[in-house]
Amino acid sequence: MNIYQLLSRIISNKKFELSPSLFTQKDREKLDENDRNIFDILKDISSLGREIHNFGVVFHPMFVMANGQRTFSVDDLTDDDYNLLKSIDFDKVPLSLRTLVADILWTQKKEFAVSKIAAEAYWELFLLWYEDSNAIGALDMIRRDVCISRQTKQNTLYSRICSWFDDFLLNDSANSDDFFSLRIMKLFVEQKDYNISPLFSVIDNIIRINNDNPLKIEQSYELKTRCFHKMKKEDVINNNLSLAKYYVDFAGKIVQENSQDAIRAVNFFQKAIALYRNNGNPQQAEKVHKRLVMVQK
Repeated sequence: MNIYQLLSRIISNKKFELSPSLFTQKDREKLDENDRNIFDILKDISSLGREIHNFGVVFHPMFVMANGQRTFSVDDLTDDDYNLLKSIDFDKVPLSLRTLVADILWTQKKEFAVSKIAAEAYWELFLLWYEDSNAIGALDMIRRDVCISRQTKQNTLYSRICSWFDDFLLNDSANSDDFFSLRIMKLFVEQKDYNISPLFSVIDNIIRINNDNPLKIEQSYELKTRCFHKMKKEDVINNNLSLAKYYVDFAGKIVQENSQDAIRAVNFFQKAIALYRNNGNPQQAEKVHKRLVMVQK
């Protein structure tokens, strides 16, 4: 049995979360010496944590102890280790492991050819996660895919990603998971050349159907502000005042429904006051302040 046959057996699920526990000593003994070296490196890599954000990725040890001891880190990889990783036949490596290894080679060694492998693998893995309704996993995959394709000018892949997103905005999927929608819209707002005009109707609809969810409302108005800034539109003040009005209305509603929610309402009144004062409406801020005092009493 060679390393690729073994990997296909122990990582049979394309979406499977990697873990060093998949790489057992019993399996290692079935390999020849060279494959055992690759096996050991892949086992260590599979223990890494991966923190993905819109503009990059951080690989970190999965555990760091109070005394400074830690599990495996990318800093532990030697030049010989990297040479072994570069020799891998990526077409034969399971998808979840392929994205990880290729991304490490790209981020740590700037192997441009491998960046294309990483980007395509992230895209394939994104589609699998999204189809499986795993919003968190899917979001990480597309974040990383957009980042790599933009950094390396993989325009064909990036256009494919944008086409998917355009279709996403037009169908009901954009309303099925509001938090996922808001985060993925934020990702594309941050892309310099993406036309964000279609986002406004989706954001407004999220605001309309989530009147009882202040967290989603806050994130929606924040995203609209980002859009206005990007488009250099002078609508930011009106947008902030609309959010202030929402805070006042929502605070009044929860106090009326349950007086025990007064403490929670105070927070929303205070946010509204700050928005009114910072957006040129001190008179309204004073009115809300009077309501705040009454609730505090």
